[in-house]
Amino acid sequence: MPRPTSSLSSVIHNDEAIIHIIKIPQRIYNELDTIDSSWRQGRIESGLNYDVRSSKINFITESSITYNFCRHWVDIINDDNFKFDLYPFFEKESIQYSHYDVGDHYSWHTDIVGSSPPRKLSFSLMLNDDYEGGEFEIGRYSCGDYELKTVTVAAENKTGTLIVFPSALPHRVKPVTKGIRKSLVGWIPGPPLR
Repeated sequence: MPRPTSSLSSVIHNDEAIIHIIKIPQRIYNELDTIDSSWRQGRIESGLNYDVRSSKINFITESSITYNFCRHWVDIINDDNFKFDLYPFFEKESIQYSHYDVGDHYSWHTDIVGSSPPRKLSFSLMLNDDYEGGEFEIGRYSCGDYELKTVTVAAENKTGTLIVFPSALPHRVKPVTKGIRKSLVGWIPGPPLR
């Protein structure tokens, strides 16, 4: 796979995330089509809570083409931008394959709660763009107050959009209003900060 550089126009830098538009090979979609149809409801740390999260999920294993593809791109973006000390594997059950139907959403949350080893970097890869709503947003706190300011990440509904960001940042997926939003998400742990 070619190595992207910061000079590419498809790389967007902002204070919150690195966004890169990548071409997803057909073999990834072929592999995802073979996923067992036993989808389960997405959970949060305390269990099921549809007010916080409503989406269906399945997991991709470490031995998959999809796993290696995602890890390749996240490593490149980390090496070129964040330079976090990361372990050579994704966290727990590998990569989460998510489906958001009409009305599904995921309220504000961070990816660091309850993770051991600690999650340092998170990613979301958009697999389709034939839906409406479902915007991915990252929040930040204003200096001097605790009000959450919303930052909508550019190009969030474009197929191939890879958003890589520090796991401690609050983020959400707004409700889908039409179609099905499909994405891959994952978390990369690393040694605890000292």
